[in-house]
Amino acid sequence: MFKAVLFACALALCASGVFAGLKAGECEVCIKVVETVKASLDKKDLKSKDKIAAAIRKYCKTAKDRENRFCYYVGGTEDAATGLLNVISEPLTNGIPPEKICERTKSKDLQICELRYCKSYPHRHRHHHHHLISSPQRTGRRDLTLTLI
Repeated sequence: MFKAVLFACALALCASGVFAGLKAGECEVCIKVVETVKASLDKKDLKSKDKIAAAIRKYCKTAKDRENRFCYYVGGTEDAATGLLNVISEPLTNGIPPEKICERTKSKDLQICELRYCKSYPHRHRHHHHHLISSPQRTGRRDLTLTLI
């Protein structure tokens, strides 16, 4: 009986995504910021949580758009209400990859991994051209129509 309950609990946790890794495109802002901060530090500085936290704060001073929002969520900005910098800096000192750090950070604050970059799709409108065509029924007016080429 106990084994059946334990199995049911483990199955429910797997279905909820607790043990699942990151999906494609998930946590992309977090991963980019952590990789950028990591690349900006020397190997010696990657051993110090304080130096990593300082590097994150320095990065966040010039961050814009989604990176700035990420900084706000983790406590890298001056007006941030939370302080999750240690959740990022401590694993970096242990050599944990940015993907794993962001996956762990997701459990602390779901908003962090909901940040995504806008994707542009220029190929969608490649074959659409707007033409002004005089309508024979309507003399003196021009209609804007969308034509496919």
